[in-house]
Amino acid sequence: IADDLKNQGFEQITQLLDEQATCKTIIDELKKLTQSASKGDIIYFHFSGHGQPVLDLNGDEGHADGWDEAIIPYDAGMIFQKDEYEGENHIIDDQLEKFFFKLRKKVSETGMVYAVLDACYSGTGVRGDDEDDEEIDEDAPLRGVNVGFDYGEFKIYSPIVNHSSYYQIPKEKNYSDIVVLEACLPHQQNREIKINDSYYGPLSYYIHEIIKNKMITKQTSWIGDVIHLFNADKRTFRQKIVCESTIDNGKGY
Repeated sequence: IADDLKNQGFEQITQLLDEQATCKTIIDELKKLTQSASKGDIIYFHFSGHGQPVLDLNGDEGHADGWDEAIIPYDAGMIFQKDEYEGENHIIDDQLEKFFFKLRKKVSETGMVYAVLDACYSGTGVRGDDEDDEEIDEDAPLRGVNVGFDYGEFKIYSPIVNHSSYYQIPKEKNYSDIVVLEACLPHQQNREIKINDSYYGPLSYYIHEIIKNKMITKQTSWIGDVIHLFNADKRTFRQKIVCESTIDNGKGY
């Protein structure tokens, strides 16, 4: 993705790879991005890695399943361990939302914010009943775990199955539009796909396939092209891209 963005003329590109992608470093770079963003900028944020459901502590998920979604930095643990790891390095969706909101204000109505989360947010691995499982590579890495992070509350993660793939984000005066693409529904796993003997996150791979030839601008048609390719791959039938957006057309792009 970084090379594609460079070829498109994006002037400021920061990459955090493997052990560089700690919680502190990710947060610090998001703060820097927020400070440096200017009116009219196009912002592109891309996370390609693991995800995990995290027990909601502030009640904002009460209308849903009681679990937040989190991206998992390199230095985050999988389970709560008193006095060893208590969730301090998980980055939950509430935190990301605050950064994206600030970025939308900085770039204003003339700018644009895109965010891609190629991660797993749950772990039940919903299977289709009328599809051919022979297309699925069971050895392909999964980008998440089927255990929720419960802060020692001994809560069992049990997701509510919701097949909605578009969520409306409220528009705000003097704020930019935003489109957030997520690799699967909240109750699904995100399974990598194998291309020429290498595994890739499917959302990342198909974004690359589109933006190597199509510019990322305020015009969002490239997102529809990504979703079309993603859905055409029989290996991704167990998951469905989610689009959250301020664009109110029933699709979000």
